[in-house]
Amino acid sequence: MNNLKKIFIFIFTLILSISLFACGKDKTPDDKNDPEIDWSSKRVYEISAIEEYQEQRFEYDEFTLDMVKFLVTYTDNTSRVVPLEESMLEESDLNKLKKAGNPRIYIVYEWNGELFGMNYIVHLVDSALLDQDLNKDGSHGAVIKAIRDLNQNKINFILEKSSGVKALQFKYKCNKDVMTISNALKNANLNGIFDFEIKDDYVIATIMLSDVISEETTLFTVDFTGTFRTSGLMVDDTFNNQVYGIDENLQPVRLDNVLYHASIK
Repeated sequence: MNNLKKIFIFIFTLILSISLFACGKDKTPDDKNDPEIDWSSKRVYEISAIEEYQEQRFEYDEFTLDMVKFLVTYTDNTSRVVPLEESMLEESDLNKLKKAGNPRIYIVYEWNGELFGMNYIVHLVDSALLDQDLNKDGSHGAVIKAIRDLNQNKINFILEKSSGVKALQFKYKCNKDVMTISNALKNANLNGIFDFEIKDDYVIATIMLSDVISEETTLFTVDFTGTFRTSGLMVDDTFNNQVYGIDENLQPVRLDNVLYHASIK
């Protein structure tokens, strides 16, 4: 009986040790930056990319180095997430990160006199390119687009190049919990009748132009507070949105297939 008891205790102790060891290895990157751990005394085993960060897309003109994060694994099997710093890159690689593209950089991480390196690809995009030339093939009767002014808290409502527009009425809406709009202001260089109804979460524009517009022109602007990118700004399809041009007989004609666009940037 004593022998059986000893065997049972041995097996139980062995299973418990394995379980504790497994628990120590199953940590995820999110819980590895334990402030209670003295990292300075540890030796680095390797550095590696973290898939969820490597797959991220960043706006090139909003990108900062600390948006890139990688995993540092130590010889005792502990790990932590570390942000990229300027000192980890050559000047040539820093320059690659100043424009849109998929630059390959080489990260050098120094720890207690030892150097660890790896190649890393950063995905930098320019979403503003999606807002250009939306009517290249002329398939749209007109294109109205709402574009954020990157230098001011304003949204420009722009008529892209078209066959000629004389009158417009449309409504754009947004999520007021994320962004609010106010203070619609017409383009001072345009002549005609401009009327706006504007609340926190929508603007209705009614415009009758003295001259026909065919070139890309800002019709009016609104101020905004909050976060443009996630505001859900879009045309209200339940509203009677309409755009009119002038035909060859100088008669008003409603334009078909009008595109109402809102920038994601």
